[in-house]
Amino acid sequence: GLHERALSTVELKREVRAGNLGLVRTWTGDEARPGNFSGTIGYEDGRFGFGYRFGGHGHVEVPRSPALHLDRFTLAAWVKTIGDVPHHYAIFAKENHHCGAPWNHRNFYLGISPKFIHGGIGVTFFAPGARIGAKADVADGKWHHIALSYDGTEAKMYVDAKEIAKGPVARPPVDDRQELWLGAYGRASRPLQARMNMDDAAVFDHALSSQEIALLANPEGETARK
Repeated sequence: GLHERALSTVELKREVRAGNLGLVRTWTGDEARPGNFSGTIGYEDGRFGFGYRFGGHGHVEVPRSPALHLDRFTLAAWVKTIGDVPHHYAIFAKENHHCGAPWNHRNFYLGISPKFIHGGIGVTFFAPGARIGAKADVADGKWHHIALSYDGTEAKMYVDAKEIAKGPVARPPVDDRQELWLGAYGRASRPLQARMNMDDAAVFDHALSSQEIALLANPEGETARK
């Protein structure tokens, strides 16, 4: 893709590796056309080079696309929270209901959840008829790699390449009436926007294995070890 600056050798390795894993779309903070910005978003302090800084006043909106109309997928991103987590902080949300769609037309949500969900800060995935999540120490102001793979029947959740939760998703959330948001969810008139930094957010076209997700969580861009 087109980037705003020259990438380092390690960054190029990661980009090639992601492409080989079935990358559909990525948002690195270094690309020239990430999507439509709603509100204010900063470019700074990425995990690698630049990243997005969601300060609670903006998010990225990615228009509907056949490429994102997937019945199997993997969602992955590096995130670092800013301060407390008073409400859900969406990493990916393809279930925004500003157009009045009922719940069964909201594809999925993956994000950091507040204490009242898991008895502590955690990560949660929502899809029609399914909620998967677990406690995880991801609100410590440090970078964490969060990923969710879905093979058409089961979703698995990973934090820093370790599986923390899994569960069935009764049917693929493939309704394509919703655009994809990064950093927020909810009604367009009053979205709940996150306060966190994000880098190397990506959507893949199938469920990556635990070994492949470990590669994404490896910042050095190395290949798998035998």
